[in-house]
Amino acid sequence: MEVIIKLLPYVLAFVVTLGMIRLLIPVADSTGLVDRPTDRKSHRGLVPLVGGMAMFSGFAFAVLVLGSQPQVHERAMLAGALVLVIAGVLDDYHELPPHTRLLWQILSAALMTLWGGVVIHRLGAILWPHDVLGLSFLAIPVTIFAVVGGINALNLSDGLDGLAGGLALIALVPGGYLALQGGATDLAPFIGVIVCCLVAFWLVNMRFPWQRRARVFMGDSGSMFVGFLIAWILADLSQPPRQVLTPVTALYLFAVPLMDTIFVIARRLRNGLSPMAADRMHLHHMLLDLGLTPVKAVIAILGLAAILAGLGLAGLCTGVPEFVMFYGFLVLFGVFFVTCNRLRRRIDQAAQD
Repeated sequence: MEVIIKLLPYVLAFVVTLGMIRLLIPVADSTGLVDRPTDRKSHRGLVPLVGGMAMFSGFAFAVLVLGSQPQVHERAMLAGALVLVIAGVLDDYHELPPHTRLLWQILSAALMTLWGGVVIHRLGAILWPHDVLGLSFLAIPVTIFAVVGGINALNLSDGLDGLAGGLALIALVPGGYLALQGGATDLAPFIGVIVCCLVAFWLVNMRFPWQRRARVFMGDSGSMFVGFLIAWILADLSQPPRQVLTPVTALYLFAVPLMDTIFVIARRLRNGLSPMAADRMHLHHMLLDLGLTPVKAVIAILGLAAILAGLGLAGLCTGVPEFVMFYGFLVLFGVFFVTCNRLRRRIDQAAQD
C-alpha cells in the first residue's frame, strides 16, 4: 500500500494528461484551437493545440496530491506555469505581438525569482580555476533573462512531431536522477511528475509505426510552460542549498535548444530581420531540406542532444573542472554554428541551382 501511495502522483500525472488530451481534442476542433499547415511546417491537416493545457492539468493535479512542499514553493511554480499556459493559449488562438509574449514570460520569471526564491546567484568557476563567478546585484536580472531565454529556446525548437517533448525529457530525466542521488528529495518528485506528463503527451505527439502523425501538438502554451519548468528546475538544482549539478552542466543538458536558438537569432539579425521573424533557419528545417524525413530528423536531433547531455553528465561525475567544461561548451557551440552555416549555404545554393 505504501508503494501505491508513493506512485499515485506520477500515475495521476500520466493518466490526467492523457485524459485531458482526449477531452480537449473535440473542444479544440470546435473552437478553432488548431495548427494549420504552412510552408514552414511538416504536418498535414488541422492538429489540436491542447498538449500544453493537458500537461498543465496533469502537473497541477499531481502537485496538489503530493502535498505541501514549502521548500520548493510549489504555489509560485504553479502560478508562473499558469501565467504561461494562459498566454500560450491566447497566442495559439490569435498570435500575440512579440513584446506581449515577452511581458508574460518576464512575469512568470519574476514569480519564480521574487516569490519562488529561485535565483542564480553564482555561475561557478567557469572562467578560471577555483574562482567562483558570483552575480551579486545582477542575480535577479540574469536569472530572469536566463528563464526567458529557456522558455523561448524550447518554444522555437518545437517544429517537428515529438521534438520539443524529447528535448525536454533529455534535460529533465538526468536532472531528476541527479536530484535523487544528490539528496534534493524535495524537488525530485516535481521533476518526476512533469516527466510523466511529458511521456503521456509524447506518446500521442511522436510519430510511431502505429501512429503516422501527431494527434495533438503542445502549442505555445505547452512549450512555454515546459520551458519554464526546465529553467526553474535546472536553476534550482545548480544553486545552493539543493545544488547537485553545476550551472555549466545545465548548459549541456539543454544544449541543442540553446545553440539552435542563438544560431537562428544571429542569422536573422545578420540578415536585418527581427529575432522573432518566421523562417526556415532552424536545425530541423535544414535537416528536412537536406532530405531527411521528419522522424529521421527528430531522431538525429535528439541523438545530438543526448550526446551533449551525456558529455555534461560525464564531466560532472568525473570531476572535470567547470572552466574546462565551459570552454568545451563554447568550442562545441562554435562547431555547431559553423556546421549549420555550411548546411544553410549548401541548401541555399541547391535551391538556386
